[in-house]
Amino acid sequence: MSLADDLRMTGAPNMNLSEPITSVVTTLEGQAFRVLAHTTEPLTGSAIARLSGSGSTVGMRLALARLVENGVVDVRKVGPSLVYTANRDHVMWPVIEALVSSADSAMERLQAAVVNSLEMQDSDSISVRDISLAFFGSVARGESTAASDVDVLMILPSMTIDEVTAPLVDIVSSTIARATGNVCNVYCLTREQLTELIARNDAMIASWLADARTFNGSDVKRLIRTLSSARTGDRL
Repeated sequence: MSLADDLRMTGAPNMNLSEPITSVVTTLEGQAFRVLAHTTEPLTGSAIARLSGSGSTVGMRLALARLVENGVVDVRKVGPSLVYTANRDHVMWPVIEALVSSADSAMERLQAAVVNSLEMQDSDSISVRDISLAFFGSVARGESTAASDVDVLMILPSMTIDEVTAPLVDIVSSTIARATGNVCNVYCLTREQLTELIARNDAMIASWLADARTFNGSDVKRLIRTLSSARTGDRL
């Protein structure tokens, strides 16, 4: 049984890759930190709620009130409104800033972890640089939640044998599952198989053209367009 199967059976907690900070600070305080850490401009509660993209204005104002009470956020009245700024003199602010920075780079570090894991695979039959890897679906669009699986497209060079393919798929899925707690679905195919999907106008092609986010190897969107153009040229 794979790690992905284990996660499905146990209902293990997942990471929201669109909002990584929620893995550590699950309340709206984390979203307030994320917004205030990126600016020194005073912001209203409604502006912070809008920029965070999470929760209601009322909920954000309650979260900000708790942070003001704890001293990590300053508040003052400007006209009829209350505006908030981070208290960068607070002794805990460096920790908060480090947390926000870590959350901001979470996707980049996840991508690096996947590539590094593949590079550690001892295989003379395929080079990691020849493998295209891309996120697609809700994670790629930045619309995922803690309940979302992580969808990865893996495009391998021509004539890749199953004995090589299976370990690579397992490495990608297990690395992402271990790093995030999320179930990872790897859609693996060769360039010939990708060409066949293009020829059939498979719905997945439109999906990948819309939101595939390549992080290793040849860019997936460019590859699909190149293969599509080659087919068009062959018919002329």
